[in-house]
This record gives sequence, structure tokens and C-alpha cells, in this order.
Amino acid sequence: MKLGIVSLLFALLLPVIGQAKTPVPEFPADRIDEAVADSNCPLAMKLLKPFLDKNHQVALSSFARWYHFGVCVEQNIEKAIEYYERAVKAGYCAMEARIGIIYLRGIDVTINIAEAQRRFNKAAICF
Repeated sequence: MKLGIVSLLFALLLPVIGQAKTPVPEFPADRIDEAVADSNCPLAMKLLKPFLDKNHQVALSSFARWYHFGVCVEQNIEKAIEYYERAVKAGYCAMEARIGIIYLRGIDVTINIAEAQRRFNKAAICF
């Protein structure tokens, strides 16, 4: 009986084990940074967009920094917080600290020490 169950499991898993995995494109951080440094924002956005569409955590945090510091887009702290939060939801919990800094310094938001501390505590938990 045990051999039958093992054989059945093996038969069910064999097609999955044998499947070729679709290669996942690597995030082109260096190419994006070069494009930004060369003031080629359209190329930087073209490289970043497919990863934003897939909620790639590094792409989301990069785009958040663009809004945070006004790189290739008009500075917009609300949008920066939105993309930092999306990066957190995608698994990049350290971005809670970036949000904490915004509230601690009052960067285009009202200084909110309690919110900053809450964000720093959430970031600390992930380390």
C-alpha cells in the first residue's frame, strides 16, 4: 500500500519536476542608474516599467526614491510614500524606515514622531 502511494505521488510530481523553468529577467539596476546619470529618463523608465508592473520590490523602491527626491519625475512625497508602501507589501520591509524618515523630518508632511517611530519599529522587525 505504501509503495502504491509513493508511486502515485511520484507520477503526479514527475511532470512538474521535469518542466523547464521560465527564466526570470534580472532587474537592470546598473542600466537604470546609468540612464538616470545620463539624464536619459525615458530609457530609465522604459527599463523600470516592466518590473513596476510585476510589483518587483527593488523597482518599486527605486521608483519611490525617484518621487522622494524628484529624479526623472516631479518630486511628490505622497507618491513616494505610496511606492515605498507597495515595496513593503512586495516584501521589502526595510522601506518602512524610508517612510519613517519622511515623517520624522516632516518632508512635505506634518512631522509625526509617533508615525515615524511606528515605521522604524516595523523596519527593525524585519532585520
